[in-house]
Amino acid sequence: MKLGLLTFHRALNYGAVLQTYASVQFLRQLGHEVFVLDYRCAALEETYRPFRRDPSRWRSEGWRYALKWLPVSFLRAGRARGFARFRQQNLPLLPFAQAEELEAILVGSDQVWNESITGADPVYAGAFLPGVKKVAWAASAGSYVPPEGSVQALSEAFSAISVREASLRDLLPEGVLLADPCALLSEADWRRLVHPVGGPYVLAFPMNNDARVLQKARQIARERYLPLKILSQRASLQFDRIQGAGPEDFLSLMAAAEYVVTSSYHGALFSKIFSREHTWICEPSDPRFRTLEEMDFNRAQAHAADFLKKALR
Repeated sequence: MKLGLLTFHRALNYGAVLQTYASVQFLRQLGHEVFVLDYRCAALEETYRPFRRDPSRWRSEGWRYALKWLPVSFLRAGRARGFARFRQQNLPLLPFAQAEELEAILVGSDQVWNESITGADPVYAGAFLPGVKKVAWAASAGSYVPPEGSVQALSEAFSAISVREASLRDLLPEGVLLADPCALLSEADWRRLVHPVGGPYVLAFPMNNDARVLQKARQIARERYLPLKILSQRASLQFDRIQGAGPEDFLSLMAAAEYVVTSSYHGALFSKIFSREHTWICEPSDPRFRTLEEMDFNRAQAHAADFLKKALR
């Protein structure tokens, strides 16, 4: 079947790009012809624009902000090039204008229903090409709770719905709970993208420079007499961080670490895929980690394949 995938493939975010890659590989294993729709969401494009400026800081800090902004922007641009190479080499892109050529479109995975990320872009809610079948593919809203009207619209827009966290399934009784697509590939599949990075070491992968992650990682590194590597999700002037890592570098650092400390959902997921010792630091309100802890990885592939077989009839 000729399928399209509508997701966050352009985000400069390891989880977003790698779950796109995993979806493509898994769907191909099932015998489908797969394309990633090269859709440009305005809110996401602005979020990940390398040379974006913060007007409020520009006004309040003046030249001091400018001195920080320029080098950080170049760091972002370098990181963006690594992601662009990965997309070009690994993702079969199709212009969004050609989506009507497809037999069905899978929307997801990742937080495609988190309106604080998408800017409430109606495309992710299925409001496009009414004549083409749409299936929600392990869709997530993160910690965002869609209002009742949005939930009803989702139920009407998609012919079949699968979600990534149990809390979202509770809002959509017809929804099927699926694992994140990254869990649908084996460790051996992922290791094909891994290159040597040395080791052993403790890896810290904080979201938004989370101080709790850094404190815990430093403690474990001291206790085990191991070096500490800090993988930065965002470019900054803190040069003790690994800042230019592309998706393959992220996988390689995860695979070689002796211990992983993270507040990232996909950091947690890959610490499980690579069987790394780990500490996850997450907010109690974030349902994704709880669902991840309860997920049966041994059944994930068969469950996802069964859902798609029924959804694409």
